[in-house]
Amino acid sequence: MALRELVVRSVEPFAGGRAWDAAGPYEMVRCAVRYEVDPDDPANAGITDLRLAPRDAAGRVAFAGDLQLLRPQTAAAGNGGVVVEVPNRGGWRLPYELPAGDGFLLRHGWTVAWCGWQWDIERGGGQLGLTVPDVAAGGSVRVEFQPLEACAEHPLDRDLPGRAGRAVYPAADIAQPDAAMYVREPATGRRTLVRRELWRFATAGSVRLDGGFSPDWIYEVVYRTDRCPVVGLGLLAVRDAVAHLRTQGYDRLHVFGVSQSGRFLRQFLYHGLNLDEAGRQVFDGVHAHVAGARRGEFNARYGQASVAHAPGFCDLPPFDASGLLAEQRRRGGVPKVLLTNSAWEYWRGDAALGHIAGGVDVADDPDVRMYLLCGGDHLGGAPGLPGSPPVRNPCNDLVFAPLLRAAFVNLDRWTRQDVAPPSSRVPRVSEGTAALREAVWDALGRVPGFERPSVLPHLFEVGLGPEAGVGVGRYPVALGAPYPVWVPAVDAGGNDVGGLRLPDLSVPVATITGWNAATTGVLAMYRGSRMDLARTREQRLRAGDPRPSVEERYRDRGDFEQRVREATNGLVADRLLLAEDVEAVVASCLRRWAI
Repeated sequence: MALRELVVRSVEPFAGGRAWDAAGPYEMVRCAVRYEVDPDDPANAGITDLRLAPRDAAGRVAFAGDLQLLRPQTAAAGNGGVVVEVPNRGGWRLPYELPAGDGFLLRHGWTVAWCGWQWDIERGGGQLGLTVPDVAAGGSVRVEFQPLEACAEHPLDRDLPGRAGRAVYPAADIAQPDAAMYVREPATGRRTLVRRELWRFATAGSVRLDGGFSPDWIYEVVYRTDRCPVVGLGLLAVRDAVAHLRTQGYDRLHVFGVSQSGRFLRQFLYHGLNLDEAGRQVFDGVHAHVAGARRGEFNARYGQASVAHAPGFCDLPPFDASGLLAEQRRRGGVPKVLLTNSAWEYWRGDAALGHIAGGVDVADDPDVRMYLLCGGDHLGGAPGLPGSPPVRNPCNDLVFAPLLRAAFVNLDRWTRQDVAPPSSRVPRVSEGTAALREAVWDALGRVPGFERPSVLPHLFEVGLGPEAGVGVGRYPVALGAPYPVWVPAVDAGGNDVGGLRLPDLSVPVATITGWNAATTGVLAMYRGSRMDLARTREQRLRAGDPRPSVEERYRDRGDFEQRVREATNGLVADRLLLAEDVEAVVASCLRRWAI
């Protein structure tokens, strides 16, 4: 067992001791964990630079992190299962919650666990992280940024919780003449070298450019640093912490990751890490949410776990589920996998790569279910992120958490009772529910008032050099051709088809999209749009709106509510919605009628 020591730091009542139905009150248990792994064990063979790390007398590599458990105070009151949420940049939350918070997992008796895995998170203060060893390795780090506004000086990386602007990879020497800066066009990927005399390191953690940095361009800095952590130990921390939980009497363990953490789970599966050093299966079910079809810099030399959009290790194939699971199938211990994406990940340019290749639908994997959450954006109805540019269209407020809850229940039944979930529902070329982004763009462009981004992102084929297969990149990244961008086709109302549709879309009073336009002209970061339908036919014709109006669709509010309830009950019958969430979904639609 690679988890060598677990020290309980504190045990506190949760939510003031509130009882959660039959599970009763919960307690929050905060722990410090020490790990030791054998670099020569085949189970750890894929971790970049692990063999270079310092070893103890027994030949093992040590590292330490945080573990947090939310469990019933009375163990017998729980259901015997654990849901692990992979922290996103050190932060944690309760998965599968509605916006108001209703303790879904707690009411059903689940224990919830969070395991620190990210080495560059400052541990403490509520953030969960990991402390890993550094190694002596050559090469350079690449840092990329696109300013939100014009500025004379820019940090070498984005701020992370608790770091207060300190660079993750400080420059080893601020005078280094062999460092390089490039400027790149966002749309084409065309790159230009900036003459060295025009820029400099202002500090070990920031750079200055004569004339300043512009928000219209992407900047890359390639330089030497004096840090080289074994980034991939975060993958082993999650594996070994959860393997320990399985020895504590829990009979099923699932894991959930959102965005960055969902890409982390794709990386975990890609390396075949769902077996511990003893060959025991770790997770029964894996749910990666809004991860698109990408992975991340979670197991690379000089990896930056919080990088989301810089071309590199994030963008390497395989993208499809069967390719992702190939190594796990070779080793054994394949879990059941749930991959859910909003429409935003399609418009970003990568989600469709998970099931469309060369313009042809990829066959479904028998151990995987994939669902598009039609009309959803990356945030699922939550407010925008602090510091994001304002948007031009009214914001999408679609809450798709009810669909995720049903999908999770189906995943659990799949692992416990071998009851297969509903089939994958994603846009298909063969069914006409997938379309190239430009075609849908043209259709939505006929809706008056809809403002579109002037620049849309692409995912490019990337070249990282001959050692990319072992997690060592060559920078700057060579950019090849852009991948075609397939997105959901839309119906006459401009709403997505080809995935899971809440009645907000199937019985609409608005067009709800996964994309929005930032005031800077680019695709808005994570936000979607909502454009209400005209109330009357006269208003529609006067505005030149091609979408049928509200009065052309429904006799009155009673007719609208009846259709909403019919659509909602249909989702329940198809096992795509839980009966306990029907009234919340109906109420959301009725609020839209009143807008």
